[in-house]
Amino acid sequence: MESLKQKVLSGVFWLGLERFGGQGIQFVVSIVLARLLLPEDYGMIAVLLVFTALAGAFIDCGFQVALIQKKDLTEADCDSVFWLNLASGILIYSLLFVCAPWVGDFYKNDKLCLLLRVLALNPVIGSLAIVHRAKLSRGMLFALQLRINWLSMVCSAVVGISMALGGAGPWALMGQIITNVIISTISYWWFIPWRPRWGDFEWSSIKTLFNFSYKILVVGLVDSAFFNGFQLLVGKCFDIKTLAYYNRGNSLPSVGMMAISNTLGGVMFPAFSSIQTDREQLRKVFSVTLQTCMFLVIPIMVFCFIMAHSIIIVLLTSKWEPCTIFMQIAAVTYLFWPIHILNLQIIQATGRSELMLKLEIIKKAILLIIIVCTISRGVIALAAGMALSSLISSVVNAWSMEKLIGFGYLKQLRLIFPYLLFSLLSGGVTSLVVYGVSNIYFKLFAGGILFCGLYFLFCCGLKQNPKPILQILPALRKKFLH
Repeated sequence: MESLKQKVLSGVFWLGLERFGGQGIQFVVSIVLARLLLPEDYGMIAVLLVFTALAGAFIDCGFQVALIQKKDLTEADCDSVFWLNLASGILIYSLLFVCAPWVGDFYKNDKLCLLLRVLALNPVIGSLAIVHRAKLSRGMLFALQLRINWLSMVCSAVVGISMALGGAGPWALMGQIITNVIISTISYWWFIPWRPRWGDFEWSSIKTLFNFSYKILVVGLVDSAFFNGFQLLVGKCFDIKTLAYYNRGNSLPSVGMMAISNTLGGVMFPAFSSIQTDREQLRKVFSVTLQTCMFLVIPIMVFCFIMAHSIIIVLLTSKWEPCTIFMQIAAVTYLFWPIHILNLQIIQATGRSELMLKLEIIKKAILLIIIVCTISRGVIALAAGMALSSLISSVVNAWSMEKLIGFGYLKQLRLIFPYLLFSLLSGGVTSLVVYGVSNIYFKLFAGGILFCGLYFLFCCGLKQNPKPILQILPALRKKFLH
């Protein structure tokens, strides 16, 4: 029987390949689209994604996480979740369809009505594969997930770029999003043999799962409402173009961070769930995962901060230059994001959804105070407040870990401190060396080489390379050579 360690290493390989490859594809496509489309096109879609994100949270109801977390999953559980999600999706789409004209009136933009009616199909179509995605994660079938996601991303990229070249404006982004969810949903149904049994619905299964999932639902709704409400606030209090600059600046640092944290997080949640009753093993696996994640995330965020202007000009051209400050703020926001994510996964894996809900209420109360204090000071102050809220959230999430697994915030901070110190030193030296370089392309290239070289020199010289990195490298060679 394959050990947990072998499953994790295999999962990290395949999910890492899927996430990094997928993020790479999305990154290239986003750069091409950003050059072809206007900031206003991105702003319109950003506003509408707020509504579809909330709709998706309602439709899911936390059931996907509940299906992964439950130890004794039955067919009745899967069937009941599928039919409930389908009914919820149809109901919520109908509400969005009716309310779409009001959204257009609210933002004084008639184009938003039809765009929302089409974009609202996205969470409904995606809900058809919720059970399939849960089964894939439970089985840690990440090689299959790679094929599905890459196929959907490539197809959606072709559609999006083709529509942008044809002058479709915001509809190019719409076409990319809808194509992605259609292809991925069809693929999940094709590759995962599970099929719902017609009319097989048991309230007892829903009740059992909902005892866990409703707290996940509330957390997801609160989180989505605040995050997406922030975007609505920017779009309404300032303008849609400013929202586009904020979103684009925020998205660039998130590429690397999401690829790394989602790779490890996607593998580790089912792994954490499988050892949820073994406190010592949980602490050991968690500490190694956190160390590995921060070894990679911290230097990426520091580099994005010091080279933000060069990255924006080289990749997106000067029309997106106002994104620079938002990119720097986002780099600070995501600096400790893996602590935020991995601590929440421990809470979920151990079935402590009530604790997760309590923490979410505390964090959102803090965020609300920050928003009230910063909104009158402008969009940059508002974005900086979000960064501060993110750092505070990582502290709040990690504080409960001392009681759960004996590994609280201070211990986590001591574990990752060398990588923060090495990244700041490397960033400081790099900034001094490339300061005054007039050629923006050479400045970015030379700065990247110098920063990476200094960081790895510090890590190797002081023997601070995480063990999983050293274990994964031979595994990668084995995968490719055999």
